[in-house]
Amino acid sequence: GAIVRDHQGAIPDTASGLMSLPGVGIYLAAAVLVHGFGRPMVVLDSDTRRVARRLRGRPASTGSWQARMDLQQLSGDAGPDPAFNAAVSDLAALVCLEVDPRCDECPVRRYCATGLSRAPLV
Repeated sequence: GAIVRDHQGAIPDTASGLMSLPGVGIYLAAAVLVHGFGRPMVVLDSDTRRVARRLRGRPASTGSWQARMDLQQLSGDAGPDPAFNAAVSDLAALVCLEVDPRCDECPVRRYCATGLSRAPLV
């Protein structure tokens, strides 16, 4: 359909091009650009936003823009590559849970504002 009709059969390699496709929003566009095209950018969803917010000690009302900026900064000089994005997503799914986060098991607790505010490290 749209890829053939509007993009000469090639998958778009820009966020705006991808989001012009039916059903593609910013999350899917970012995921395709990172994992399909190797672009250094943050793949943000509600779970990775939670990780960013907790790492920086920001309130629950922290917006997507701030969370993206925080994760971009935390990714280092190379930027948020596929491995970084996968690590943040895995951290959110396995350790930095929405309810009852497992701060005592967190590999980045020493750098996390929320983790450091909890029980002392042993």
